[in-house]
Amino acid sequence: MLALQLDKQQFVMEMMENRRLNNAKIIELEARAALEMEEAGGVKEGHRIAAFAAAIGAMRAHDEHLKSRIDQMLKQMELENDASADGGGVGKPPATPSLPSLPGITSAAAGVV
Repeated sequence: MLALQLDKQQFVMEMMENRRLNNAKIIELEARAALEMEEAGGVKEGHRIAAFAAAIGAMRAHDEHLKSRIDQMLKQMELENDASADGGGVGKPPATPSLPSLPGITSAAAGVV
């Protein structure tokens, strides 16, 4: 059980790292697109700017997907932790009913302490 939880945490950390790298690439592409816009002078540059915009849009969609998966995994891990803190989702065992007393026999004599 612990190994599975560690694997999930590792997976979430990897997705967070992928998201961080993805955001860095988005920033780089936006900077390159801004530079291209400053230097734009013809149709060819306009096409390059459109390509940058398409790439940025795709990377933002990927970022949203990663964010959603991270949120889902963290929520699932939180629910699993709550369930294990509550005894694994299994209710508490019922209290042991007291034994009926028989006349002339004490609890100690019957072997009940």
